[in-house]
Amino acid sequence: MNIAANPIIEADQTVYLKDYQKPSFLVDSIHLDIQVYDEHSQVDAVLELTRQTDGDLVLLGRDLELKSVVLNGQQLSQEQYTLDAEQLVIRNAPNQIKLETSVIIHPESNTQLEGLYQAASDLFVTQNEPEGFRKITFYPDRPDVLSVFTTRVEADKKYPVLLANGNLIEAGEAGEIPVGALVVCRNRIIGKGHNQTEQFNDVTAHAEMIAITAATQMLGGKYLTNCTLYVTLEPCVMCAGAIFWAQLGRLVIGADDPKRGYSRLNPSPMHPKTRIETGILAEESRVLLTNFFGRLRT
Repeated sequence: MNIAANPIIEADQTVYLKDYQKPSFLVDSIHLDIQVYDEHSQVDAVLELTRQTDGDLVLLGRDLELKSVVLNGQQLSQEQYTLDAEQLVIRNAPNQIKLETSVIIHPESNTQLEGLYQAASDLFVTQNEPEGFRKITFYPDRPDVLSVFTTRVEADKKYPVLLANGNLIEAGEAGEIPVGALVVCRNRIIGKGHNQTEQFNDVTAHAEMIAITAATQMLGGKYLTNCTLYVTLEPCVMCAGAIFWAQLGRLVIGADDPKRGYSRLNPSPMHPKTRIETGILAEESRVLLTNFFGRLRT
Protein backbone atom coordinates (compact mmCIF):
# COMPACT_ATOMS: atom_id res chain seq x y z
CA MET A 1 0.00 0.00 0.00
CA ASN A 2 1.38 3.41 -0.99
CA ILE A 3 -0.01 5.93 1.50
CA ALA A 4 1.16 8.88 -0.59
CA ALA A 5 -0.70 7.72 -3.69
CA ASN A 6 -3.76 6.39 -1.83
CA PRO A 7 -4.65 8.95 0.84
CA ILE A 8 -8.24 7.81 1.40
CA ILE A 9 -8.50 5.27 4.24
CA GLU A 10 -11.85 3.82 5.25
CA ALA A 11 -12.86 4.22 8.88
CA ASP A 12 -12.86 0.47 9.54
CA GLN A 13 -9.57 -0.16 7.72
CA THR A 14 -6.58 -1.26 9.78
CA VAL A 15 -3.32 0.50 8.92
CA TYR A 16 -0.06 -1.22 9.83
CA LEU A 17 3.33 0.37 10.45
CA LYS A 18 4.91 -2.08 8.02
CA ASP A 19 2.83 -0.51 5.23
CA TYR A 20 4.22 2.98 5.83
CA GLN A 21 6.12 4.58 2.97
CA LYS A 22 7.92 7.90 3.05
CA PRO A 23 6.47 10.69 0.92
CA SER A 24 8.24 11.08 -2.40
CA PHE A 25 8.86 14.78 -1.75
CA LEU A 26 9.49 16.98 1.25
CA VAL A 27 8.32 20.61 1.26
CA ASP A 28 11.17 23.00 2.07
CA SER A 29 8.88 26.03 2.18
CA ILE A 30 5.43 27.20 1.16
CA HIS A 31 4.14 30.73 0.60
CA LEU A 32 0.40 31.37 0.47
CA ASP A 33 -1.27 34.46 -0.99
CA ILE A 34 -4.96 34.45 -0.05
CA GLN A 35 -7.32 37.00 -1.58
CA VAL A 36 -10.75 37.07 0.05
CA TYR A 37 -13.77 38.19 -1.96
CA ASP A 38 -17.50 38.11 -1.18
CA GLU A 39 -18.33 35.14 -3.40
CA HIS A 40 -15.05 33.21 -3.39
CA SER A 41 -11.43 33.33 -2.35
CA GLN A 42 -8.32 32.76 -4.45
CA VAL A 43 -5.31 30.95 -3.02
CA ASP A 44 -1.99 31.21 -4.83
CA ALA A 45 0.64 28.86 -3.42
CA VAL A 46 4.38 28.56 -4.09
CA LEU A 47 5.97 25.33 -2.86
CA GLU A 48 9.68 24.50 -2.87
CA LEU A 49 10.02 20.70 -2.85
CA THR A 50 12.91 18.23 -2.71
CA ARG A 51 12.68 14.56 -3.68
CA GLN A 52 13.56 12.02 -1.01
CA THR A 53 12.30 8.75 -2.59
CA ASP A 54 11.15 7.48 -5.97
CA GLY A 55 7.55 8.12 -6.93
CA ASP A 56 5.13 10.66 -8.28
CA LEU A 57 4.51 14.08 -6.79
CA VAL A 58 1.17 13.63 -5.01
CA LEU A 59 -0.64 16.68 -3.65
CA LEU A 60 -3.89 16.30 -1.76
CA GLY A 61 -6.77 18.68 -2.40
CA ARG A 62 -10.50 18.65 -1.82
CA ASP A 63 -13.20 21.04 -3.09
CA LEU A 64 -10.57 23.09 -4.95
CA GLU A 65 -11.12 24.66 -8.36
CA LEU A 66 -7.71 24.48 -10.03
CA LYS A 67 -6.90 27.50 -12.18
CA SER A 68 -3.25 26.89 -13.07
CA VAL A 69 -0.17 24.77 -12.33
CA VAL A 70 3.37 26.01 -13.01
CA LEU A 71 6.31 23.63 -12.55
CA ASN A 72 9.78 25.22 -12.47
CA GLY A 73 8.52 28.15 -14.50
CA GLN A 74 6.59 26.10 -17.08
CA GLN A 75 2.81 26.23 -17.28
CA LEU A 76 1.47 22.67 -17.30
CA SER A 77 -1.34 21.59 -19.59
CA GLN A 78 -4.09 19.24 -18.38
CA GLU A 79 -2.33 16.38 -20.17
CA GLN A 80 0.74 16.80 -17.93
CA TYR A 81 -0.97 16.03 -14.63
CA THR A 82 -3.79 13.89 -13.21
CA LEU A 83 -6.54 15.57 -11.22
CA ASP A 84 -9.46 14.02 -9.36
CA ALA A 85 -11.66 14.91 -6.40
CA GLU A 86 -8.93 14.11 -3.88
CA GLN A 87 -5.51 14.72 -5.38
CA LEU A 88 -3.28 16.30 -7.99
CA VAL A 89 -0.58 13.98 -9.33
CA ILE A 90 2.43 15.01 -11.41
CA ARG A 91 4.40 12.13 -12.86
CA ASN A 92 8.10 12.14 -13.76
CA ALA A 93 8.70 15.24 -11.65
CA PRO A 94 12.31 16.47 -11.30
CA ASN A 95 14.18 16.17 -8.00
CA GLN A 96 14.04 19.90 -7.20
CA ILE A 97 10.73 21.64 -7.76
CA LYS A 98 9.25 25.09 -7.52
CA LEU A 99 5.52 24.50 -7.86
CA GLU A 100 3.05 27.35 -8.25
CA THR A 101 -0.67 26.64 -8.07
CA SER A 102 -3.72 28.88 -8.14
CA VAL A 103 -7.09 27.64 -6.85
CA ILE A 104 -10.54 29.01 -6.12
CA ILE A 105 -12.24 28.05 -2.86
CA HIS A 106 -15.58 29.02 -1.29
CA PRO A 107 -15.24 29.75 2.44
CA GLU A 108 -18.54 31.65 2.36
CA SER A 109 -20.41 28.37 1.67
CA ASN A 110 -18.08 25.97 3.51
CA THR A 111 -20.16 24.36 6.29
CA GLN A 112 -17.79 21.48 7.08
CA LEU A 113 -15.74 23.47 9.63
CA GLU A 114 -12.54 22.44 7.87
CA GLY A 115 -10.11 24.50 5.83
CA LEU A 116 -10.99 28.18 5.46
CA TYR A 117 -14.61 29.02 6.27
CA GLN A 118 -16.71 32.05 7.11
CA ALA A 119 -17.88 31.86 10.72
CA ALA A 120 -19.64 35.25 10.79
CA SER A 121 -20.31 38.15 8.45
CA ASP A 122 -16.91 39.68 9.21
CA LEU A 123 -15.00 36.64 10.49
CA PHE A 124 -13.08 33.96 8.57
CA VAL A 125 -11.29 31.18 10.45
CA THR A 126 -9.26 28.10 9.54
CA GLN A 127 -9.24 24.55 10.86
CA ASN A 128 -6.40 22.56 9.30
CA GLU A 129 -6.30 19.43 11.44
CA PRO A 130 -6.51 16.64 10.67
CA GLU A 131 -7.28 17.09 6.95
CA GLY A 132 -8.47 20.66 6.67
CA PHE A 133 -5.46 22.16 4.89
CA ARG A 134 -6.19 20.21 1.72
CA LYS A 135 -9.38 22.29 1.45
CA ILE A 136 -7.24 25.45 1.14
CA THR A 137 -4.63 24.43 -1.44
CA PHE A 138 -2.92 21.40 -2.95
CA TYR A 139 -0.32 20.02 -0.53
CA PRO A 140 1.12 16.65 0.58
CA ASP A 141 -1.22 16.92 3.57
CA ARG A 142 0.10 14.22 5.90
CA PRO A 143 1.62 14.47 9.39
CA ASP A 144 5.14 13.47 8.32
CA VAL A 145 5.47 16.41 5.90
CA LEU A 146 6.50 19.57 7.73
CA SER A 147 7.47 22.91 6.23
CA VAL A 148 8.09 26.62 6.80
CA PHE A 149 4.95 28.63 6.03
CA THR A 150 4.51 32.28 5.14
CA THR A 151 1.09 33.72 4.42
CA ARG A 152 -0.30 36.93 2.98
CA VAL A 153 -4.00 37.78 3.30
CA GLU A 154 -5.77 40.51 1.31
CA ALA A 155 -9.41 41.50 1.79
CA ASP A 156 -11.84 44.39 1.71
CA LYS A 157 -11.65 47.03 4.46
CA LYS A 158 -14.92 45.72 5.93
CA TYR A 159 -12.84 42.94 7.47
CA PRO A 160 -11.09 44.96 10.19
CA VAL A 161 -8.30 42.51 11.11
CA LEU A 162 -6.22 40.27 8.87
CA LEU A 163 -3.73 38.00 10.63
CA ALA A 164 -1.77 35.15 9.07
CA ASN A 165 0.69 32.67 10.60
CA GLY A 166 0.21 34.25 14.02
CA ASN A 167 2.85 36.95 13.47
CA LEU A 168 2.46 40.25 11.64
CA ILE A 169 5.22 40.71 9.05
CA GLU A 170 3.70 43.48 6.96
CA ALA A 171 0.43 45.38 6.91
CA GLY A 172 -1.35 48.31 5.35
CA GLU A 173 -3.42 49.27 2.37
CA ALA A 174 -3.16 47.18 -0.76
CA GLY A 175 -0.47 48.80 -2.88
CA GLU A 176 1.91 49.63 -0.04
CA ILE A 177 5.48 48.51 -0.72
CA PRO A 178 6.22 45.89 1.99
CA VAL A 179 9.04 47.52 3.95
CA GLY A 180 9.19 47.22 7.75
CA ALA A 181 11.37 48.87 10.39
CA LEU A 182 12.02 48.40 14.12
CA VAL A 183 13.98 50.52 16.58
CA VAL A 184 15.44 48.57 19.50
CA CYS A 185 17.02 50.02 22.63
CA ARG A 186 18.46 47.78 25.36
CA ASN A 187 16.71 44.72 23.87
CA ARG A 188 13.34 46.46 23.86
CA ILE A 189 11.34 47.53 20.81
CA ILE A 190 10.63 51.23 21.21
CA GLY A 191 9.44 52.07 17.69
CA LYS A 192 8.15 50.27 14.63
CA GLY A 193 6.67 51.15 11.29
CA HIS A 194 5.81 49.98 7.81
CA ASN A 195 5.33 51.92 4.59
CA GLN A 196 2.10 53.91 4.65
CA THR A 197 2.59 56.35 1.78
CA GLU A 198 -0.59 55.18 0.03
CA GLN A 199 -2.70 55.10 3.17
CA PHE A 200 -1.70 58.61 4.24
CA ASN A 201 -1.15 59.97 0.73
CA ASP A 202 2.22 61.14 2.07
CA VAL A 203 5.52 60.50 0.27
CA THR A 204 7.44 60.83 3.55
CA ALA A 205 5.55 58.04 5.32
CA HIS A 206 8.34 55.49 4.94
CA ALA A 207 8.79 52.68 7.46
CA GLU A 208 12.02 54.17 8.86
CA MET A 209 10.53 57.64 9.34
CA ILE A 210 7.54 56.24 11.23
CA ALA A 211 9.71 53.97 13.39
CA ILE A 212 12.14 56.79 14.24
CA THR A 213 9.30 59.13 15.20
CA ALA A 214 7.73 56.47 17.42
CA ALA A 215 11.10 55.74 19.06
CA THR A 216 11.93 59.36 19.85
CA GLN A 217 8.48 59.88 21.32
CA MET A 218 8.97 56.79 23.49
CA LEU A 219 12.36 58.02 24.72
CA GLY A 220 11.28 61.62 25.08
CA GLY A 221 14.29 62.86 23.12
CA LYS A 222 15.35 63.31 19.52
CA TYR A 223 18.59 61.28 19.52
CA LEU A 224 18.92 57.51 19.12
CA THR A 225 22.61 57.12 19.87
CA ASN A 226 22.14 53.91 21.89
CA CYS A 227 19.59 52.36 19.55
CA THR A 228 19.53 49.96 16.61
CA LEU A 229 17.26 50.40 13.59
CA TYR A 230 16.39 47.19 11.75
CA VAL A 231 14.91 47.67 8.28
CA THR A 232 14.05 45.17 5.55
CA LEU A 233 15.17 47.39 2.65
CA GLU A 234 18.12 49.77 2.33
CA PRO A 235 16.95 53.26 3.34
CA CYS A 236 16.50 55.94 0.71
CA VAL A 237 18.33 59.28 0.88
CA MET A 238 15.45 60.91 2.76
CA CYS A 239 15.45 58.22 5.46
CA ALA A 240 19.24 58.30 5.61
CA GLY A 241 18.97 62.00 6.43
CA ALA A 242 16.58 61.27 9.29
CA ILE A 243 18.93 58.54 10.53
CA PHE A 244 21.81 61.04 10.39
CA TRP A 245 19.98 63.71 12.40
CA ALA A 246 18.80 61.13 14.96
CA GLN A 247 22.47 60.14 15.43
CA LEU A 248 21.50 56.47 15.29
CA GLY A 249 23.97 54.13 16.94
CA ARG A 250 23.52 51.10 14.67
CA LEU A 251 21.71 50.31 11.42
CA VAL A 252 20.90 46.74 10.28
CA ILE A 253 19.70 46.35 6.67
CA GLY A 254 18.06 43.41 4.91
CA ALA A 255 17.93 43.72 1.10
CA ASP A 256 19.87 46.38 -0.77
CA ASP A 257 18.16 48.88 -3.07
CA PRO A 258 20.25 49.27 -6.23
CA LYS A 259 18.04 52.06 -7.61
CA ARG A 260 17.13 54.32 -4.70
CA GLY A 261 19.31 53.24 -1.79
CA TYR A 262 21.40 55.81 0.09
CA SER A 263 24.63 53.88 -0.64
CA ARG A 264 24.52 55.15 -4.24
CA LEU A 265 25.69 58.53 -2.91
CA ASN A 266 29.34 59.36 -2.38
CA PRO A 267 30.18 60.55 0.21
CA SER A 268 27.69 58.61 2.33
CA PRO A 269 24.88 60.66 3.93
CA MET A 270 25.05 58.48 7.06
CA HIS A 271 26.38 59.79 10.36
CA PRO A 272 30.05 58.77 10.75
CA LYS A 273 29.38 57.18 14.14
CA THR A 274 26.53 54.97 12.93
CA ARG A 275 27.62 51.31 12.67
CA ILE A 276 26.08 49.67 9.60
CA GLU A 277 25.44 45.97 8.94
CA THR A 278 23.98 44.77 5.65
CA GLY A 279 22.62 41.57 4.14
CA ILE A 280 20.82 40.36 7.28
CA LEU A 281 17.92 38.12 6.14
CA ALA A 282 18.45 39.69 2.74
CA GLU A 283 16.87 36.87 0.75
CA GLU A 284 13.73 36.76 2.90
CA SER A 285 13.36 40.54 2.55
CA ARG A 286 13.98 40.36 -1.18
CA VAL A 287 11.27 37.67 -1.62
CA LEU A 288 8.67 39.91 0.05
CA LEU A 289 9.47 42.73 -2.35
CA THR A 290 9.70 40.50 -5.43
CA ASN A 291 6.32 38.92 -4.70
CA PHE A 292 4.75 42.35 -4.18
CA PHE A 293 5.98 43.82 -7.46
CA GLY A 294 5.12 40.57 -9.24
CA ARG A 295 1.50 40.96 -8.14
CA LEU A 296 1.45 44.53 -9.45
CA ARG A 297 2.53 43.35 -12.88
CA THR A 298 -0.23 40.70 -13.12
